[in-house]
Amino acid sequence: MNEQQNSSGQRIRRINKKKMLQRTLALIGVAVFLAAVFLISAAMLILKRPDVSEQEKRRLAEFPTFSFSSLWDGSYTQGIIRYFTDTAPYRDEIHDVGRDISERAGFRLDDVKMHGVVEPPVPRPPETEPPVTEPPVTEPPVTEPPVTGPVESGPAGPVETDPPVTEPPVTEPPVTEPPVTEPPVTEPSLSEDPVDPEEELRKNGIIVLGSGKNTRAIMMYYGSNAATAEYVASLNRYKEALGSGVNVWSMIIPTAVSYYLPEKYQKYTFSQKENIDYSIPLLKNVKNVDAYGALLAHVNEPIITRTDHHWAPLGAYYAAERFAQDAGVPFAPLSSYQKVDRDGYVGTMYAYTGDVKLKNNPEVFTYYKPANSYSTTYYSTSFRNPQASSLFFEWVDISYAYGVFLGSDQQIAVIDTDCKNGRTLLVVKDSYGNALIPFFTGSFEKIIVTDYRYFDLNLVSFCREQGVTDLLFAACAYSSCGVEAGYLEEMRTR
Repeated sequence: MNEQQNSSGQRIRRINKKKMLQRTLALIGVAVFLAAVFLISAAMLILKRPDVSEQEKRRLAEFPTFSFSSLWDGSYTQGIIRYFTDTAPYRDEIHDVGRDISERAGFRLDDVKMHGVVEPPVPRPPETEPPVTEPPVTEPPVTEPPVTGPVESGPAGPVETDPPVTEPPVTEPPVTEPPVTEPPVTEPSLSEDPVDPEEELRKNGIIVLGSGKNTRAIMMYYGSNAATAEYVASLNRYKEALGSGVNVWSMIIPTAVSYYLPEKYQKYTFSQKENIDYSIPLLKNVKNVDAYGALLAHVNEPIITRTDHHWAPLGAYYAAERFAQDAGVPFAPLSSYQKVDRDGYVGTMYAYTGDVKLKNNPEVFTYYKPANSYSTTYYSTSFRNPQASSLFFEWVDISYAYGVFLGSDQQIAVIDTDCKNGRTLLVVKDSYGNALIPFFTGSFEKIIVTDYRYFDLNLVSFCREQGVTDLLFAACAYSSCGVEAGYLEEMRTR
């Protein structure tokens, strides 16, 4: 009996010890968790919060300014949440760790990885429309029936004077409509705010392919003939307004997808060359600059960055050379420039995709400084508050290496050079155009640079006031064949 009692007591004591150990471990676990939460919370409050994300190439959220109206509508508290979420200490480093883990857990098929790439949701534009020999949009298609009499329109509809009502002949397209086989060439709608191309870029799919120093990110392209036609129509209006005294030029800049995308992935993109070719016969006294052909001759050279969505300065040099030839101005050979190399560059494609292969295979960013004399002055977007500065912002961090030109898009730059030929060039551009500017310092007496997204004056009046002899629209195909026309029309009609 005593033995049974002793055995039962020992069993109870063991159970009690086990429960006590479990409670102790649970308390220790809770204490560790609370301590970790406290330490992390303290660190989030004490540690310095970043202002800029080098990976994402953007400024981070700022702490909101208090007002009773923002407190009432909830935007103030939302701003605080956004600030603390967006500016977490060591955010880029934490993202790096997560991306490294994700990369190790995944795989690449044929050394290729797709980021948000899908087949275009609309049919590919017809490759045969229009042929190079197609007449301008204001002329009827060659398949129109023979003209036997005019057509007049009124409230009661068409009044035919010769052919049957069911087949009215057309002497020329109505003023408000282009031929039915062409995309509409109408005034872009300005009722809505224009789309920011830089934001739109983030929505395009990206393919990362290759390995080592051949690793390259390629962004898909979804421009259209209709948007291209609107862009051309706007340039034609500029030429009509400025007259014969000003040369108007169109440079649509192709991107990596035009040269480096393997054939097996072509179904995921539209053709930049097709849109560029489509634009040429629509130009009326506006001169085309064949940037596509200029770059095509040098595809085996580093003309387009591997880790960024921009072209490389070398590509800009070849396009600038083509423009100078067409414009009949002098052009300095590349050997006359000071070559500057910056190693370790990882551009926006890593920010867009988080693809570790891009981070692990940085590239050399090379730019060129002209040897001739020039001075640079910057103005506000309304051409006020002049400040002398440099054409090159060489102190920018390597993660922003493409920003070495002009420093910012949100200003107007004026470069006065020692090239005394009486020619004044105004460049209306997106960020691609920045890399062109140094190569024009030996070709024009004055160069004026503005970004079409940040210009607060009437561009036609501005050209006249500044004595512009050459007006160059230079932007990548994403802009020219996509969203640019609305901005250009605002600049023309403001």
